[in-house]
Amino acid sequence: ISLAYAQAWIMAEYLFYRWYNTQIINMLKEFRTGTSFKTVLHETMNRTPKQFEKEWISFAKQKLR
Repeated sequence: ISLAYAQAWIMAEYLFYRWYNTQIINMLKEFRTGTSFKTVLHETMNRTPKQFEKEWISFAKQKLR
């Protein structure tokens, strides 16, 4: 459970580091309507899930140094 919490935390930290609050708010609004994570990433962040995963893992590794 602690690993999942840590991963979610660093993903959220990456989102706020990389994108504007308005983009994140728009993303959350889309989730509320039932839009999939893949679609939301593409439409609001212009990323695929693989791109997002690669970027946040790189961000996490830098944070651990």
